[in-house]
Amino acid sequence: GTTVLMSDTAANQAEYPQHSNQKAGCGFPIAKIVVLFSLLTGAVVSAGIASLGSSEIVMSRLIYANLVPDDVILADQAYGNYVDLVLVKQQGADAVFRKNHLRKTDFRRGKKLGIGDHKVIWNKPQQCPNHMTFEEFEALPSSFIVREVCLRIKRRGFRAERIIVVTTLVDAKRYTVENLTSLYGLRWSAAEVNLRYLKTTLKMEMLTAKTPVMVRKEIWTHLLAYTLLRTIMWQAASSSENTVFQLSFQSTRQQFNLLLTLLA
Repeated sequence: GTTVLMSDTAANQAEYPQHSNQKAGCGFPIAKIVVLFSLLTGAVVSAGIASLGSSEIVMSRLIYANLVPDDVILADQAYGNYVDLVLVKQQGADAVFRKNHLRKTDFRRGKKLGIGDHKVIWNKPQQCPNHMTFEEFEALPSSFIVREVCLRIKRRGFRAERIIVVTTLVDAKRYTVENLTSLYGLRWSAAEVNLRYLKTTLKMEMLTAKTPVMVRKEIWTHLLAYTLLRTIMWQAASSSENTVFQLSFQSTRQQFNLLLTLLA
């Protein structure tokens, strides 16, 4: 998830109000977007747009409907809770989320699968979350088997970090700790870096549209342009020895712009 600014008009302020800490006339309207990227190609799979006051978690749960069986979704610790794991599994997909810090971890309990790796039963929270209806909450199972794994994540330019992820991939022989470490280590480049390309390289950070309808069209146009460039990069990588993430997004954009006159 991220936010984008837009032209300061009355219509935009009404639909996408500025931050509540800012005085009237001292800020820009701001929208919140949530994007689901493909780890394989980097392309946009699904996205949602709402006002700043909307919950990123609620927006993401609407995107879960686009998941298909055998999909695996990665996300940070905001999603590492009982409800999101169950909702993803109900779509026939699987989740690898960083565990929410509010849940304690005790690797002495549950079924031990290795050092810092076990299966454990999570019970449904006693209270219904504010962002769910009572009927939706009651439809969730009373308990759920998950796997908690301690991973050592390395990123270039950063110190190695130990984190705990919670996943529905409970088969330790098929999904080893090394597999999960490699997988979750790609989340940064698959999400944070791609959002930077969208906002900085494609200049989506400040929108020029003056009405909410045009704001949404402008956002979707940026997402389409981004996915078009990712498609070109995927086609180029398929016929070379490089992976799509070894190619330069900015260079692809520049080369494509040079060829526009020939395509026209």
